[in-house]
Amino acid sequence: MSDGLRLDGRVIEAILLDLDDTILDERPGRAAGNAAGIASILESHPGLDHSTLAERLDRCSREFWSDPRLALPGRLDMRASRIRIHEALLESVGISDPGLARRSADAYWVARDAALAPFPGAVDALASLRGAARRMALVTNGAGASQRAKIERFDLARYFDHLQIEGEFGLGKPEGAVFRNALDRIGAEPETSLMAGDNFEIDIVGAIDAGLAAVWIDKNGEGAPPRGAPRPHGILLTIATLPDLLKNGSGG
Repeated sequence: MSDGLRLDGRVIEAILLDLDDTILDERPGRAAGNAAGIASILESHPGLDHSTLAERLDRCSREFWSDPRLALPGRLDMRASRIRIHEALLESVGISDPGLARRSADAYWVARDAALAPFPGAVDALASLRGAARRMALVTNGAGASQRAKIERFDLARYFDHLQIEGEFGLGKPEGAVFRNALDRIGAEPETSLMAGDNFEIDIVGAIDAGLAAVWIDKNGEGAPPRGAPRPHGILLTIATLPDLLKNGSGG
């Protein structure tokens, strides 16, 4: 049962949480993966400039993930997406070598996976929320196998009444049906439910549009969201402080 969780006067009985960059910190893995991928390319082409490759890899990644035509199917096959990004990187420096793109993408994934870990305090926060909220669900975009592997690796399933993964459900956030199905599965109503996640458009705006309260996890310390939301929402730097926020009842 709830211990009186609230957000700005709204009773919170059910909590939906994002996975990547909310519970699990993907940033060290991305940095390690990029470094490993570039190192793999430099082994074959030592004359290339490291800083140029790093800058162009960042640009190719941003261009890929900012294009909905690529990003929506791409998040369901992350290895194929990474290969395409590395192919674009190589092409930007005048190299056409699909084999090298695959090898550098594989180097990226090995290093990224090794560096993946929960944010400090995140697992303790899950335990605290599990004891206070009536129901909890994990709602994550991405492929079923890869997301399940992360959940199992860090023993996260025990904190949730329902696990909903885009690749298994067939839809991803911010579609309203995603939030509605998760709430239906845990027997909750949007008026007494909250979504917390790091992606402002997908997690926060999507949840608010579906009638839930929302807390944006501002993991990079930007200080303000990229645009206004349909309704006020909470802002935290880390999920570790979400239990305190909901027990105090104010989103700031």
